[in-house]
Amino acid sequence: MWFVHICQRYATARSARPISMNKDRRARRLEHLTGNLGFGCICIGRIVCALLVLSGCSKLEDGSQRMNPVESQFHNSGWTDPSDSGFHGNAIVAQGYSMKECQSCHGIDYKGGVTTVSCFTCHQRGPEACNTCHGSAASIAPPRDLAGDTMTSARGVGAHQKHLKAATISGGYHCSTCHRPPESFSDPNHINLTSPGAAVIFSDSLAYTRSGESGEGHFPNPKYDRANGSCADTYCHGSFIGGNQNTVVIWTASNQAPCGSCHGDPATDNPLPIEDHVRGTLIQNCQGCHFIQDSTGHRLPVAERLPDGTYRIDIPAVHGNGKLNLVGGEIQIGEDRKGRSNRL
Repeated sequence: MWFVHICQRYATARSARPISMNKDRRARRLEHLTGNLGFGCICIGRIVCALLVLSGCSKLEDGSQRMNPVESQFHNSGWTDPSDSGFHGNAIVAQGYSMKECQSCHGIDYKGGVTTVSCFTCHQRGPEACNTCHGSAASIAPPRDLAGDTMTSARGVGAHQKHLKAATISGGYHCSTCHRPPESFSDPNHINLTSPGAAVIFSDSLAYTRSGESGEGHFPNPKYDRANGSCADTYCHGSFIGGNQNTVVIWTASNQAPCGSCHGDPATDNPLPIEDHVRGTLIQNCQGCHFIQDSTGHRLPVAERLPDGTYRIDIPAVHGNGKLNLVGGEIQIGEDRKGRSNRL
Protein backbone atom coordinates (compact mmCIF):
# COMPACT_ATOMS: atom_id res chain seq x y z
CA MET A 1 0.00 0.00 0.00
CA TRP A 2 2.85 2.41 0.81
CA PHE A 3 4.25 1.72 -2.66
CA VAL A 4 0.99 2.65 -4.35
CA HIS A 5 0.53 5.79 -2.27
CA ILE A 6 4.02 7.10 -2.97
CA CYS A 7 3.66 6.52 -6.69
CA GLN A 8 0.20 8.10 -6.76
CA ARG A 9 1.49 11.21 -5.03
CA TYR A 10 4.42 11.40 -7.39
CA ALA A 11 2.27 11.04 -10.49
CA THR A 12 -0.24 13.60 -9.22
CA ALA A 13 2.48 16.13 -8.45
CA ARG A 14 4.15 15.68 -11.80
CA SER A 15 0.95 15.85 -13.80
CA ALA A 16 -0.09 19.01 -11.97
CA ARG A 17 2.99 20.86 -13.22
CA PRO A 18 2.65 22.29 -16.74
CA ILE A 19 5.58 21.61 -19.07
CA SER A 20 7.18 24.90 -19.91
CA MET A 21 7.51 25.61 -23.60
CA ASN A 22 10.76 27.54 -22.83
CA LYS A 23 12.51 24.36 -21.70
CA ASP A 24 14.85 22.73 -24.07
CA ARG A 25 13.95 19.47 -25.75
CA ARG A 26 15.97 17.34 -23.29
CA ALA A 27 14.18 18.77 -20.26
CA ARG A 28 10.73 18.21 -21.80
CA ARG A 29 11.64 14.64 -22.66
CA LEU A 30 12.74 13.98 -19.05
CA GLU A 31 9.50 15.49 -17.75
CA HIS A 32 7.48 13.22 -20.00
CA LEU A 33 9.37 10.09 -18.96
CA THR A 34 9.09 10.74 -15.22
CA GLY A 35 5.36 11.42 -15.56
CA ASN A 36 4.88 8.07 -17.27
CA LEU A 37 7.01 6.48 -14.57
CA GLY A 38 4.57 7.68 -11.90
CA PHE A 39 1.63 6.11 -13.74
CA GLY A 40 3.60 2.91 -14.19
CA CYS A 41 4.31 2.78 -10.46
CA ILE A 42 0.58 2.83 -9.72
CA CYS A 43 -0.08 -0.10 -12.05
CA ILE A 44 2.91 -2.10 -10.80
CA GLY A 45 2.04 -1.34 -7.16
CA ARG A 46 -1.47 -2.67 -7.56
CA ILE A 47 -0.23 -5.81 -9.24
CA VAL A 48 2.31 -6.39 -6.46
CA CYS A 49 -0.36 -5.94 -3.77
CA ALA A 50 -2.66 -8.38 -5.59
CA LEU A 51 0.05 -11.03 -5.81
CA LEU A 52 1.01 -10.63 -2.18
CA VAL A 53 -2.55 -11.00 -0.93
CA LEU A 54 -3.30 -13.92 -3.26
CA SER A 55 -0.20 -15.75 -2.10
CA GLY A 56 -1.51 -15.84 1.47
CA CYS A 57 -4.96 -17.24 0.67
CA SER A 58 -6.25 -20.47 2.17
CA LYS A 59 -9.57 -22.25 2.45
CA LEU A 60 -10.98 -21.27 5.81
CA GLU A 61 -14.57 -22.53 5.89
CA ASP A 62 -13.94 -26.20 6.61
CA GLY A 63 -10.65 -25.91 8.50
CA SER A 64 -8.66 -27.64 5.79
CA GLN A 65 -5.83 -26.68 3.46
CA ARG A 66 -4.19 -24.25 5.87
CA MET A 67 -1.10 -22.55 4.47
CA ASN A 68 1.69 -20.70 6.14
CA PRO A 69 0.87 -17.02 5.87
CA VAL A 70 2.95 -15.00 3.45
CA GLU A 71 4.07 -11.66 4.81
CA SER A 72 3.16 -8.57 2.84
CA GLN A 73 3.38 -4.82 3.19
CA PHE A 74 -0.39 -4.57 2.91
CA HIS A 75 -1.64 -6.62 5.87
CA ASN A 76 -0.22 -7.39 9.29
CA SER A 77 1.68 -10.54 10.12
CA GLY A 78 -0.54 -13.60 10.43
CA TRP A 79 -3.42 -12.04 8.45
CA THR A 80 -4.29 -15.35 6.75
CA ASP A 81 -3.35 -17.68 9.62
CA PRO A 82 -6.38 -18.64 11.79
CA SER A 83 -4.06 -19.62 14.66
CA ASP A 84 -2.42 -16.18 14.74
CA SER A 85 -3.71 -13.32 16.89
CA GLY A 86 -3.34 -11.11 13.83
CA PHE A 87 -5.77 -13.26 11.79
CA HIS A 88 -8.19 -11.12 9.78
CA GLY A 89 -11.19 -12.87 11.36
CA ASN A 90 -10.12 -11.51 14.76
CA ALA A 91 -9.75 -8.03 13.29
CA ILE A 92 -13.31 -8.17 11.93
CA VAL A 93 -14.66 -9.29 15.30
CA ALA A 94 -12.78 -6.45 17.02
CA GLN A 95 -14.56 -4.04 14.67
CA GLY A 96 -17.97 -5.37 15.64
CA TYR A 97 -18.20 -7.57 12.54
CA SER A 98 -18.12 -4.50 10.33
CA MET A 99 -17.07 -5.38 6.78
CA LYS A 100 -16.74 -1.81 5.52
CA GLU A 101 -12.94 -1.73 5.58
CA CYS A 102 -12.81 -5.00 3.64
CA GLN A 103 -15.20 -3.57 1.07
CA SER A 104 -13.25 -0.34 0.75
CA CYS A 105 -10.42 -2.27 -0.92
CA HIS A 106 -11.97 -5.52 -2.14
CA GLY A 107 -15.19 -3.97 -3.44
CA ILE A 108 -18.80 -3.89 -2.23
CA ASP A 109 -19.25 -7.35 -3.72
CA TYR A 110 -15.86 -8.57 -2.37
CA LYS A 111 -14.81 -9.59 -5.87
CA GLY A 112 -11.63 -7.56 -6.05
CA GLY A 113 -12.24 -3.83 -6.02
CA VAL A 114 -9.11 -1.72 -6.35
CA THR A 115 -6.92 -4.64 -5.25
CA THR A 116 -8.30 -6.99 -7.94
CA VAL A 117 -8.06 -9.73 -5.28
CA SER A 118 -11.40 -11.49 -4.77
CA CYS A 119 -12.39 -12.66 -1.29
CA PHE A 120 -14.16 -15.56 -3.03
CA THR A 121 -10.73 -17.08 -3.71
CA CYS A 122 -10.69 -18.34 -0.12
CA HIS A 123 -14.32 -17.94 0.95
CA GLN A 124 -16.00 -19.88 -1.82
CA ARG A 125 -19.49 -18.77 -0.81
CA GLY A 126 -18.36 -15.26 0.01
CA PRO A 127 -17.21 -13.64 3.27
CA GLU A 128 -20.81 -13.00 4.35
CA ALA A 129 -21.91 -16.62 3.95
CA CYS A 130 -23.31 -18.22 7.11
CA ASN A 131 -20.61 -20.87 7.33
CA THR A 132 -17.78 -18.34 7.10
CA CYS A 133 -18.15 -17.63 10.83
CA HIS A 134 -19.95 -20.73 12.12
CA GLY A 135 -20.62 -24.23 10.86
CA SER A 136 -18.77 -26.07 8.14
CA ALA A 137 -18.85 -26.78 4.43
CA ALA A 138 -21.59 -29.35 5.15
CA SER A 139 -23.79 -27.27 7.48
CA ILE A 140 -24.22 -23.64 8.48
CA ALA A 141 -24.85 -24.69 12.09
CA PRO A 142 -22.06 -25.51 14.57
CA PRO A 143 -19.67 -27.12 14.93
CA ARG A 144 -17.62 -24.91 14.62
CA ASP A 145 -19.07 -22.10 16.77
CA LEU A 146 -18.01 -18.43 16.78
CA ALA A 147 -15.18 -19.20 19.20
CA GLY A 148 -13.89 -22.04 17.02
CA ASP A 149 -15.12 -24.77 19.39
CA THR A 150 -16.17 -28.12 17.94
CA MET A 151 -17.05 -30.14 21.05
CA THR A 152 -20.72 -30.56 22.03
CA SER A 153 -19.81 -29.53 25.58
CA ALA A 154 -19.30 -25.98 24.26
CA ARG A 155 -22.42 -23.80 24.53
CA GLY A 156 -22.06 -22.59 20.96
CA VAL A 157 -22.04 -26.18 19.66
CA GLY A 158 -24.23 -28.24 21.97
CA ALA A 159 -26.96 -30.31 20.30
CA HIS A 160 -27.21 -28.31 17.06
CA GLN A 161 -26.56 -31.24 14.77
CA LYS A 162 -28.80 -33.59 16.78
CA HIS A 163 -31.70 -31.23 16.15
CA LEU A 164 -30.97 -30.40 12.53
CA LYS A 165 -30.10 -33.81 11.13
CA ALA A 166 -32.59 -36.54 10.44
CA ALA A 167 -31.65 -39.28 12.90
CA THR A 168 -33.10 -42.12 14.93
CA ILE A 169 -35.81 -40.10 16.72
CA SER A 170 -36.83 -37.32 14.29
CA GLY A 171 -36.68 -36.09 10.75
CA GLY A 172 -34.69 -33.06 11.83
CA TYR A 173 -35.79 -29.48 12.44
CA HIS A 174 -35.19 -26.14 10.77
CA CYS A 175 -33.13 -23.35 12.35
CA SER A 176 -36.32 -21.27 12.68
CA THR A 177 -37.67 -23.75 15.26
CA CYS A 178 -35.44 -22.16 17.89
CA HIS A 179 -34.01 -19.04 16.21
CA ARG A 180 -35.08 -16.14 14.06
CA PRO A 181 -32.88 -16.59 10.96
CA PRO A 182 -31.52 -13.27 9.64
CA GLU A 183 -32.41 -12.04 6.19
CA SER A 184 -28.82 -11.00 5.53
CA PHE A 185 -25.44 -10.54 7.20
CA SER A 186 -26.32 -6.95 8.14
CA ASP A 187 -29.79 -7.82 9.47
CA PRO A 188 -30.28 -6.04 12.86
CA ASN A 189 -31.41 -9.38 14.33
CA HIS A 190 -28.23 -11.14 13.23
CA ILE A 191 -25.34 -9.89 15.35
CA ASN A 192 -25.77 -8.79 18.96
CA LEU A 193 -22.54 -7.35 20.33
CA THR A 194 -23.92 -6.88 23.86
CA SER A 195 -25.03 -10.51 24.19
CA PRO A 196 -22.90 -12.75 21.95
CA GLY A 197 -24.43 -15.90 20.55
CA ALA A 198 -27.69 -16.55 18.73
CA ALA A 199 -30.87 -15.66 20.62
CA VAL A 200 -33.19 -18.59 21.31
CA ILE A 201 -36.67 -17.52 20.20
CA PHE A 202 -39.50 -20.07 20.21
CA SER A 203 -42.25 -17.79 18.89
CA ASP A 204 -44.61 -19.48 16.43
CA SER A 205 -42.66 -22.73 16.43
CA LEU A 206 -43.10 -26.44 17.08
CA ALA A 207 -42.21 -25.92 20.74
CA TYR A 208 -45.60 -24.22 21.29
CA THR A 209 -47.71 -27.04 19.82
CA ARG A 210 -50.91 -27.43 21.83
CA SER A 211 -52.33 -30.87 22.55
CA GLY A 212 -55.98 -31.64 23.21
CA GLU A 213 -59.32 -30.64 21.74
CA SER A 214 -59.86 -27.23 20.13
CA GLY A 215 -60.20 -24.51 22.76
CA GLU A 216 -58.96 -26.83 25.48
CA GLY A 217 -55.96 -28.98 26.17
CA HIS A 218 -52.42 -28.28 27.25
CA PHE A 219 -50.49 -25.17 26.19
CA PRO A 220 -46.70 -25.42 26.50
CA ASN A 221 -44.79 -22.34 27.61
CA PRO A 222 -41.27 -22.93 26.23
CA LYS A 223 -38.35 -21.53 28.21
CA TYR A 224 -34.64 -21.41 27.53
CA ASP A 225 -32.39 -20.71 30.51
CA ARG A 226 -29.25 -19.10 29.14
CA ALA A 227 -27.48 -19.37 32.49
CA ASN A 228 -27.45 -23.17 32.56
CA GLY A 229 -28.27 -23.88 28.91
CA SER A 230 -31.51 -25.76 29.56
CA CYS A 231 -34.87 -26.03 27.78
CA ALA A 232 -38.13 -26.67 29.58
CA ASP A 233 -41.87 -26.87 28.92
CA THR A 234 -41.54 -27.53 25.18
CA TYR A 235 -43.79 -29.79 23.14
CA CYS A 236 -40.66 -31.30 21.60
CA HIS A 237 -39.56 -32.77 24.92
CA GLY A 238 -42.84 -33.87 26.52
CA SER A 239 -45.00 -30.84 27.26
CA PHE A 240 -48.25 -32.32 25.96
CA ILE A 241 -51.20 -34.31 27.28
CA GLY A 242 -49.91 -37.71 28.37
CA GLY A 243 -46.33 -36.52 28.21
CA ASN A 244 -43.69 -35.74 30.82
CA GLN A 245 -44.55 -32.07 31.08
CA ASN A 246 -41.82 -31.26 33.62
CA THR A 247 -38.96 -32.53 31.49
CA VAL A 248 -35.88 -30.28 31.47
CA VAL A 249 -33.09 -30.97 28.97
CA ILE A 250 -29.54 -29.61 29.02
CA TRP A 251 -28.23 -28.28 25.70
CA THR A 252 -24.63 -29.45 26.17
CA ALA A 253 -25.32 -32.78 27.90
CA SER A 254 -25.51 -36.17 26.21
CA ASN A 255 -28.39 -38.67 26.06
CA GLN A 256 -31.10 -36.08 26.77
CA ALA A 257 -33.87 -37.76 24.77
CA PRO A 258 -33.87 -41.52 25.47
CA CYS A 259 -37.03 -43.49 24.82
CA GLY A 260 -39.45 -42.72 27.62
CA SER A 261 -38.06 -39.26 28.40
CA CYS A 262 -40.80 -37.33 26.56
CA HIS A 263 -43.62 -39.76 27.26
CA GLY A 264 -43.37 -42.82 29.48
CA ASP A 265 -40.73 -43.80 31.99
CA PRO A 266 -37.16 -42.64 31.23
CA ALA A 267 -35.84 -44.88 33.98
CA THR A 268 -37.05 -48.04 32.21
CA ASP A 269 -37.14 -46.69 28.62
CA ASN A 270 -40.82 -47.62 28.48
CA PRO A 271 -42.52 -45.08 26.17
CA LEU A 272 -46.07 -45.82 27.33
CA PRO A 273 -47.65 -42.40 28.10
CA ILE A 274 -48.42 -41.91 31.76
CA GLU A 275 -52.12 -41.12 31.29
CA ASP A 276 -54.99 -41.03 28.80
CA HIS A 277 -53.66 -43.97 26.87
CA VAL A 278 -54.91 -47.41 25.93
CA ARG A 279 -53.89 -50.01 28.49
CA GLY A 280 -53.91 -53.77 28.54
CA THR A 281 -52.15 -55.99 26.01
CA LEU A 282 -51.58 -53.10 23.59
CA ILE A 283 -49.03 -51.46 25.89
CA GLN A 284 -46.39 -53.81 24.50
CA ASN A 285 -47.42 -53.31 20.89
CA CYS A 286 -46.86 -49.70 19.67
CA GLN A 287 -47.20 -50.75 16.04
CA GLY A 288 -50.73 -52.06 16.67
CA CYS A 289 -52.05 -48.47 16.57
CA HIS A 290 -49.15 -46.28 15.45
CA PHE A 291 -48.59 -47.04 11.79
CA ILE A 292 -48.95 -45.45 8.38
CA GLN A 293 -50.03 -47.09 5.16
CA ASP A 294 -48.23 -47.06 1.84
CA SER A 295 -49.90 -46.79 -1.56
CA THR A 296 -50.70 -50.50 -1.54
CA GLY A 297 -52.31 -50.40 1.89
CA HIS A 298 -49.39 -52.12 3.56
CA ARG A 299 -48.86 -51.15 7.20
CA LEU A 300 -45.60 -49.47 8.11
CA PRO A 301 -45.02 -49.18 11.86
CA VAL A 302 -43.98 -45.76 13.13
CA ALA A 303 -42.47 -47.37 16.23
CA GLU A 304 -42.34 -50.87 17.64
CA ARG A 305 -41.22 -53.00 20.53
CA LEU A 306 -38.42 -55.36 19.61
CA PRO A 307 -38.03 -58.97 20.84
CA ASP A 308 -35.29 -57.95 23.29
CA GLY A 309 -37.73 -55.59 25.02
CA THR A 310 -36.30 -52.35 23.64
CA TYR A 311 -38.18 -49.90 21.45
CA ARG A 312 -37.35 -48.49 18.04
CA ILE A 313 -38.71 -45.63 15.98
CA ASP A 314 -39.02 -46.99 12.45
CA ILE A 315 -40.06 -43.76 10.70
CA PRO A 316 -38.27 -40.86 12.44
CA ALA A 317 -39.66 -38.30 9.95
CA VAL A 318 -43.17 -38.61 11.43
CA HIS A 319 -42.08 -38.68 15.07
CA GLY A 320 -42.14 -35.49 17.14
CA ASN A 321 -43.50 -33.38 14.28
CA GLY A 322 -46.63 -31.99 15.94
CA LYS A 323 -48.84 -34.70 14.53
CA LEU A 324 -50.10 -38.07 15.68
CA ASN A 325 -49.97 -41.12 13.44
CA LEU A 326 -52.85 -43.33 14.47
CA VAL A 327 -54.29 -46.41 12.72
CA GLY A 328 -53.01 -45.34 9.33
CA GLY A 329 -54.01 -41.69 9.54
CA GLU A 330 -52.23 -38.49 10.54
CA ILE A 331 -53.85 -36.14 13.03
CA GLN A 332 -52.80 -32.56 13.70
CA ILE A 333 -52.76 -32.75 17.48
CA GLY A 334 -53.00 -29.02 18.10
CA GLU A 335 -52.40 -25.45 17.03
CA ASP A 336 -50.13 -22.85 18.53
CA ARG A 337 -51.42 -19.84 20.45
CA LYS A 338 -51.61 -17.73 17.32
CA GLY A 339 -53.93 -20.18 15.58
CA ARG A 340 -51.40 -21.34 13.02
CA SER A 341 -50.61 -24.98 12.48
CA ASN A 342 -47.11 -26.08 13.41
CA ARG A 343 -45.83 -27.71 10.26
CA LEU A 344 -42.15 -27.62 9.44
